Amino acid sequence: MTQNQVNSAVARATGESLATIRNRGFNCSVQDLKDETGPECIGDILERLDWDQVALDRNTALFPTGHSKPR
Repeated sequence: MTQNQVNSAVARATGESLATIRNRGFNCSVQDLKDETGPECIGDILERLDWDQVALDRNTALFPTGHSKPR
């Protein structure tokens, strides 16, 4: 699968825009999946993806919040 095929398949499967998928950097990193010529490897990628962790990694506070101040 080419990178464009991976991006398109993930975008279709998740409902996210192609730009969002490109920014998140999906790929078929397992050798068996790199040899796939169809979208079958996308299911495996999506099963391994922890969207909550992706959101946590991307959403970091620029300033301390009231909850994180030492008392």
